[in-house]
Amino acid sequence: MTLFKTLTAAAALCVALGTSAIAQDYPAHIEAAVANDARLDSNVERDSDRKPAAVLSNYGVESGMTVVDLFAGGGYFTEVLSGAVGEGGRVHAHQTASRLETSRSAFEEQYALFGNIDIAEMVDGRLPLEDNSVDFVFFGLVLHHFHFDGAMPEQRPERATNLYAEVMRVLTPGGTFGVTEHVAVEGSSREQSAGWHRIDVATAVADITDSGFEFAGNADEIHVNPEDDNANFWGETGLRGQTNRMVLSFTKPE
Repeated sequence: MTLFKTLTAAAALCVALGTSAIAQDYPAHIEAAVANDARLDSNVERDSDRKPAAVLSNYGVESGMTVVDLFAGGGYFTEVLSGAVGEGGRVHAHQTASRLETSRSAFEEQYALFGNIDIAEMVDGRLPLEDNSVDFVFFGLVLHHFHFDGAMPEQRPERATNLYAEVMRVLTPGGTFGVTEHVAVEGSSREQSAGWHRIDVATAVADITDSGFEFAGNADEIHVNPEDDNANFWGETGLRGQTNRMVLSFTKPE
């Protein structure tokens, strides 16, 4: 690890832990996961945006857990989850077929550095996992792609219904479904919020609890920006990485 990367990781860790990092009391295994020098530099640079220590501490991620990172993309949370669950745990990084078609070898090379990550591809809407086999499923900043369908603009899309059913299947009873997303202004329609790449909190909670999950809370204090009015597309307004976000917790009934 180079001196530059060491200093960068240390600075990023302080930011990732929160503005009052010294006063925070995050579990040691999560602090170590954030500081893991196997993480890609491009991911470390996003710690001030993603606040991984606060998010994963909120979800109670423990050593030895089996977890799924849905629509893992570039693996930002995949990498941190790997360190958090440790050698005795497992991370199933879900990737879409289109991403795997172009980037499978790159993902395999990235994940090989961690030793406890595998690729999980859905086939016919089903993950390659047994029923009741996963402790935690993470769904980060993707929900805004699953709450609107122009053919039925104010109903939960069928693709969302199917996805939540699959999450329910693989989670162990009492397991946690963690969902982060950009907040849309209260009372906005599905169509409005989809245009902003956001979702209203009430709609998000309703869509997931209607699938049988129990709502366990919203740690919305983690991502707060008074300059965000929740009624804009952050990709066009200079608020990328600076939005108000919900950090929702759901559980599978015992």
